[in-house]
Amino acid sequence: MDTKRTFGVELELADVRSAPRGADVLAMLATSLNSSGIDTILAPDGSDDEPVGGSWKVVHDPTAGPDGRGGAEIVSPPMSGHDGLEQIRRVCRALDRMGATVNEHCGLHVHHDAGDLTVSQMMRLSAIYRLHQEAISGLLPISRHNNRYAMPETAPVHDAETLKTVPQSNHMPFDRLRVSRALSGGSRHRAVNWLSYARHGTVEFRQHHGTVDAGEITYWVLFTQAMVSAAIENDGRRQMEVPGRWLRRTTGDGSSCRETLMWAELRGHISDDPHYWGMRRHYRETRVPAA
Repeated sequence: MDTKRTFGVELELADVRSAPRGADVLAMLATSLNSSGIDTILAPDGSDDEPVGGSWKVVHDPTAGPDGRGGAEIVSPPMSGHDGLEQIRRVCRALDRMGATVNEHCGLHVHHDAGDLTVSQMMRLSAIYRLHQEAISGLLPISRHNNRYAMPETAPVHDAETLKTVPQSNHMPFDRLRVSRALSGGSRHRAVNWLSYARHGTVEFRQHHGTVDAGEITYWVLFTQAMVSAAIENDGRRQMEVPGRWLRRTTGDGSSCRETLMWAELRGHISDDPHYWGMRRHYRETRVPAA
């Protein structure tokens, strides 16, 4: 794990089972998290997901909840390293005690700091996700394969000509806006959202299903951070090597081979983390065939 690169998470929730009928669920969430020793604020109506200091934040989410009619979202402050993963564990433990639930309308969004990436590294990051899009979808429920709030990363860069005119690094705010729009096509509802780069200096991964399982969230943080690291290393010029024993273990079907290639590309950026084997085991046991 890159312990110096900051990350943040957004956890969409459908409901809280322990909430009395008619209760203010958002206020209840904020109060319960604070009671659990997690510095949390309740955002006013209409607030966006901008972090506030080192506090977690509870906001209304209009797309989560029963039948997508509105629920809650827990937004973390910027975190890093295993201390950040421990914060996630504590928050999930508190949410579990409250009976927080998710459904198919909920998602898990992870941000990683991208302020030090060059334009070519950003393009490489999108290309890595696009190359492995089918395998990644195979790790996730069908509801996340063509989700309208996290559309697959299948399109190439939307405006390559603009990217050629932007300095490779040390982007000014206006350049960040140009880069984010050129990479995203102006929509944040993609598996890899670059519009957050203009506003927060981050890249956001949006495809994962909603969860309050700390293990799953940790795995997605590590998995997506590994893509960032792979995009940075040698600016993507390192040749991918696939261990022969990995290929021999595949079933021979296309989705199995694609998943093997994906892990081979990312393994050097994840394998030294203590969560690595749990992550591989989790996705191997729960993955479904890619559509």
